[in-house]
Amino acid sequence: MFKQFDKGDIEGFKGEMDEMSHPSRFSFLMAVKGLRKGCLNGFIGTTGSGKSTLLKTIIADSSNEKCLVWLSEETAKEYQVKIQRALKEKDNIKNIYFVEERELESLDNKIQEVFLKKFEKIVYEIRPKIIFIDNITSSNFYSDDLSPAQQGASATFLSRLAKKANIPIVFVAHTKKGVNDTYSGLITKEDVRGSQKISIITEYLYIIQTFSSRGKKYPLITISKNRHHEVDDKYYVLGFHEGIYKFDKMVDFEIVKKMFRARDVL
Repeated sequence: MFKQFDKGDIEGFKGEMDEMSHPSRFSFLMAVKGLRKGCLNGFIGTTGSGKSTLLKTIIADSSNEKCLVWLSEETAKEYQVKIQRALKEKDNIKNIYFVEERELESLDNKIQEVFLKKFEKIVYEIRPKIIFIDNITSSNFYSDDLSPAQQGASATFLSRLAKKANIPIVFVAHTKKGVNDTYSGLITKEDVRGSQKISIITEYLYIIQTFSSRGKKYPLITISKNRHHEVDDKYYVLGFHEGIYKFDKMVDFEIVKKMFRARDVL
């Protein structure tokens, strides 16, 4: 039987959280005052767009506090090597707790209620100050075995958990079939794989789309949703060096349109 967490557990967990949101080296995050506590913070992008690479940098920036990294694709060893390259304080790797979903594989994981209780149990054992899920759309949260209604139930579960624990839950998600970086338009929140419930209830949502032109890549990130904050600037080009995202720079929509027109199209 999984432990049922009562109000005292939850309030004690929340009491450990300070009031400030998590800072970042990236302007697009600081535009909304960092990763927001009690909220879902999501990144949607195509395969190969760099969303997991960006997430690793964000994890490295958050690692002065305890982080839980939930993995459905890469192994912890692979992930840790890449995060270490982005760490400013190398000793902070000890603050990052990795869970490989495949290591938890069993028949009962296919039962949604059991899987969600198992996830919650791990969260309340580790008591992280931030949770990262890479990748939600290839995990048991959003498995192809689940119906859209069940996928929506996973989204609701994560939203409620973020609020109960008063921590940010950050996820990356694939785009749906047929949506790639040479897509006929800019990618939107409606292009998420599976049920759209996750993009509907996520408070802070970012879209990554990489434009290729004459052999060079230009990763663009868009602030798609910013529920509790007004932002003037919504488009940022990401600076990438030696496998790590280092910085970003705000651009106006006219630049975005030029990038779109100049992109290589198959």
